[in-house]
Amino acid sequence: MSVEVKTNVIKRNGEEVHFNSQKIVNAVHKANEEVDRLHQMNDYQIRAIADNIANKVQESTHAVNVEDIQDMVETGIMAMRGYEVAQKYVRYRYKRELTRKSNTTDNGISTKRSTRKIPIRTR
Repeated sequence: MSVEVKTNVIKRNGEEVHFNSQKIVNAVHKANEEVDRLHQMNDYQIRAIADNIANKVQESTHAVNVEDIQDMVETGIMAMRGYEVAQKYVRYRYKRELTRKSNTTDNGISTKRSTRKIPIRTR
């Protein structure tokens, strides 16, 4: 079952986009593939997580932050007792956060360098 959600999602850059439960399904599937077969979740569980989150987002009276949705995904995985999958999901989020921070720092440094005026000495 797929829930149609009219509530928007606020991305990290501030842009508002339509909610897409397939992104949740894809993210959980990727984390799921990283764990031993014994600890993997089935497709029904993964779809249920996405549908539950879609319902929560739909009930919201305002746009929802992407980080809030990711928190809901973690909670949903844990509720399905997918502890190993949740661990992989959390680690992936953490690594992406570090990468984003690193890129922001790099961009800030390069911007400062490019806008800094260097005095030219003449003899």
